[in-house]
Formats: sequence, C-alpha cells, structure tokens
Amino acid sequence: MPIKGRGDELDLFATTVNQMVEAVEQTLGQVKSVTDAVAHDLRTPLTHVRNQLYRLTRNQTLPIEHLGKVRQSIEDIDFVVDRFAALMRISELESARRTSGFSTCRLRPLAETVIELYEPLAEDKGICLSLDAPADLSLRGDEKLLFEAISNLVDNAIKFTPPAGRVTILAYARQAEVVLEVQDNGQGVPEALHEAILLRFDRGAASPHLPGAGLGLSIVAAIVHMHRFSLEIASANPGFVARIVAPEA
Repeated sequence: MPIKGRGDELDLFATTVNQMVEAVEQTLGQVKSVTDAVAHDLRTPLTHVRNQLYRLTRNQTLPIEHLGKVRQSIEDIDFVVDRFAALMRISELESARRTSGFSTCRLRPLAETVIELYEPLAEDKGICLSLDAPADLSLRGDEKLLFEAISNLVDNAIKFTPPAGRVTILAYARQAEVVLEVQDNGQGVPEALHEAILLRFDRGAASPHLPGAGLGLSIVAAIVHMHRFSLEIASANPGFVARIVAPEA
C-alpha cells in the first residue's frame, strides 16, 4: 500500500499492512525453500535404495512371494522420486530468468510431436487424440519448455478422460495473440477449484485411485510464468480446457 508521508492514521495502517505482507511472503519463501531442500536431499538416498532393491530382484534364489513385495517397493520409491523431481523442476523454472534459449517456435510441429508421444497411451484407453492447428502459427519461447508444458496438459487430459472420450489440441490466432488449447470431455473441475488446482499437490476433484502427484499443472504454470504468457483454465461443459495465451511471434 502506498505511504504518503503524512504520518496520519492511513500511513500507519499502510505501514502495518505492508509489514504483514512482507512477513507472509518471507514465511512462504522459507517453507518453499525447505520443501525444495528436502526434495533435493532425499532423491539420492532413495535412488540408492531403489538400485539395491532392483539388484535384489535379479537374485535367482529370492522366493517368489518376496519378489513381488520387492517390486512393489520399487514402484513406491519410483513414485516418490518422480514427485521430488517434479518439485525440483518447478523450483528451477520459478527461479529461471533466462531468455537465451528463446526462438520462434511453430506450434503445429510441436503439438504433432506431443501427439506422437501420447498416442499409444490414448489408444490404450480408447481415447481419440486429435490436433487442429494451422501450419504457420508460431510464438517466441523455449521450445523444450513449451513441449514440456503441452505434454503435461495432454497427459493430464488423458488421465482424467474416461474411455472412449476425446482430447483435442487446438492452436489459433486471437487478435494479436496466439492461443494453444488442450480440451477434453472428462469429468472436469468445478469453477471454484480452478485457481487451487494450479497449486502444488492440489489434485482438485481427482479420484484417489488415479496416478499422479498434483504437480503437472504447477509445472505448466511455472513455464507459462517464465515466458510471461498467461494460462487460462475453464470448464468445457463437459470436460476441462486449458489455454496458453502468448503474443504473436
């Protein structure tokens, strides 16, 4: 809040509010720093444990009943390590201020590569994965990070779309902007939870039996923020739609 320097009650109130906001920001920063440090420190020992368990599965003398438990333990460790990797990735993106890797990226080839990667997964669930994008539409950004963002959106859409559903990637121009949109006809997310699902570990109304750590959209939000683009999420009635909005290249 602005302080006018009059020394009256409004200045006193503004000073108090500013101090409170700074204290909250500092506390949140400290919590985030601890979370990132824990994720970093635990990845190495967990990976060592995972490797030891894997070597144990190669032991020919290990009883069958024990082999199943060891393999289940490996899967559990992989899940935790993947979660830590995602946390560190978000931290890396949030602290990045680089634009040296930026170039003009054509959206259609980028989206086609994502579809090629996720088509087998979609086919396994009987989901129709399609693309509608002009060949000449482009934006300026880091191609690898944009690929990661689109991949996370598609992975999320496939995960929460029922069998025989559809997931569509759209790219189009909107005034002086370029919009890349991933839309599905799944269960959707209530409008009241749209902001919450962009936070770490928030999975919205996701079913407990579905895999995931609630970090996919957080990574997308971090990539979009780094590019100074905007991320729009909305209900598709039925389903869910996420849009990355950027200036034209």
